[in-house]
Amino acid sequence: MSVGTVASGTISNVSRRAFVFGVGTSGLMLALAPGILDAQEAKKYGGDAIPGSTRDDPRVFVAIAQDGAVTIVCHRSEMGQGVRTSIAMVIADELEADWGRVQVVQAPGDEARYGSQNTIASRSLRHGFAPLRRAGAAARTMLEAAAAASWDVPMSEVKAQNHGVVHVPTARRLDYGALAQKASEQRVPPVAELKLKQPAEFRYIGQGQTKPIDDVDIVTLLGGGFGRKSRPDFVVEAALVSRTLAGKPVKLTWTREDDLVNDYFHTVSVEHLEAGLDESRKTVAWLHRTVAPTIASLGSPPGAAPCQRAKASASLRTVAS
Repeated sequence: MSVGTVASGTISNVSRRAFVFGVGTSGLMLALAPGILDAQEAKKYGGDAIPGSTRDDPRVFVAIAQDGAVTIVCHRSEMGQGVRTSIAMVIADELEADWGRVQVVQAPGDEARYGSQNTIASRSLRHGFAPLRRAGAAARTMLEAAAAASWDVPMSEVKAQNHGVVHVPTARRLDYGALAQKASEQRVPPVAELKLKQPAEFRYIGQGQTKPIDDVDIVTLLGGGFGRKSRPDFVVEAALVSRTLAGKPVKLTWTREDDLVNDYFHTVSVEHLEAGLDESRKTVAWLHRTVAPTIASLGSPPGAAPCQRAKASASLRTVAS
């Protein structure tokens, strides 16, 4: 199976057979999560408050081929932090997908479709954990609805298990590939109808045994990496050295000592952290509040407005939710 590219919301050359459920299905349009759009809507926090917000539509992130292969779209940039694995892992767990039949493709830049794609401040999972779970759970529900319709039985009698749906009273089973077409015809269930897994049911999340999607050393897809990303001083130094050499190309490498002596300090912040543990001392809740000047002050001229403002942000992630 070959993996192609993602462009304009489609996946090409992913399989010999066209996708029949999800992002590879022609004619499926982006459906944003329902919300109250009037001027009196409640204040938003975390991922819901950032420009572009988040998405939880399964048709944006999940595709299933007729042979059962599941393709998950990663909408954040991989820089060695493993986001292609973690995003896929969250969706696949709620989807009840077989990890050995999951592949990942990289999304193009399209925030109207994928929501915020900023890969910054460890937010990909902090903000995306809940909506990605909902996307996986919604796809699972659509597959269960397709199986129930195929057998003409109530939804209460079917259950998704390990890349297939089982009719519990008779033990009949249909693979996800066999259900993909009919599942694509089901409505996307609203959030209120979703049944998310309990932590004890997780197969991949928090288990520490999931094989990375990119089981190799990562070469950043951005052409750069972390460090000095907000200061161009090294560019100026390289240009000055090149000028003294009659414009010859220069590769500038700082020693660690140079970096420690001449580096810039980040903005000062105040951090407040709390955690909740279960009886086995496993983390089930995490509260992290940060108060700091905006990071934009690093690139602003002295005295500019951003340097005078402070932004406070708070996020609460409950793993058991």
